[in-house]
Amino acid sequence: PDNKTAFIMAYATNSYIYLLYSGKSIKEAGIGAFKANTVYRLSWEGKPNCKFELDSPLTNFCVSDNDDVLYGLADKGETELIQYALK
Repeated sequence: PDNKTAFIMAYATNSYIYLLYSGKSIKEAGIGAFKANTVYRLSWEGKPNCKFELDSPLTNFCVSDNDDVLYGLADKGETELIQYALK
């Protein structure tokens, strides 16, 4: 329970790999360790390209084929579908 949860989900497009990062331990956050508001974008060569800080923690996400919109499931008391413009 003391170990930090790292990447809890990944999604890939033809151009990039997206990783949802928690950085919380189960001991400190409980089930919240499996929700995150930081998404890293990497090139297919594994080089970091961008870091997105979202205003709501997500449990799941995907990205449009042209890499301009991120869609996520946020737990705001009820599960809500939200979207973020990436460009």
